[in-house]
Amino acid sequence: MARRRKKLSSRTLWLMVHLGGPVFPLVIKSLIRYISYPRLRFDILDASDLALISVFIWLFVRQSLIDKEITLVNDDKKEELRTCVNGCFGGAIVFFAFYLLMEVFTTLVEGLHQTNNQPSLDITKWLVFVSFVVSMLVIFRIQQSFKLKARI
Repeated sequence: MARRRKKLSSRTLWLMVHLGGPVFPLVIKSLIRYISYPRLRFDILDASDLALISVFIWLFVRQSLIDKEITLVNDDKKEELRTCVNGCFGGAIVFFAFYLLMEVFTTLVEGLHQTNNQPSLDITKWLVFVSFVVSMLVIFRIQQSFKLKARI
């Protein structure tokens, strides 16, 4: 007797494609760092990589919203969706700015040995981590509000 595979919900599939896919390389990189130096520390997660991955996530969510707009017939819902599309693009720009700041501060501190910029680097790292968590909560809410589905 053949077993029937349990079908994934559209929400789970959407989250796997739009969030899991972009974050997967960062998880692999962090695991390699942890295995090579098995002590839990702040540098295991690279904040500049996280910021760059966040740019891609926001752009993927934006594209998913644009695809959803085609199927909407309600003008009020379309206007709300367009606002979210613009917000997603803004989120991508903010995280790209974080990425650039991280690269500049990292170059100044590590490359040019300007240790007076270390506090700026640490503050920017924490901003990236906190912003990433907040943005993931916002993205979950966007997915729930518009019932976004993954197209594979």
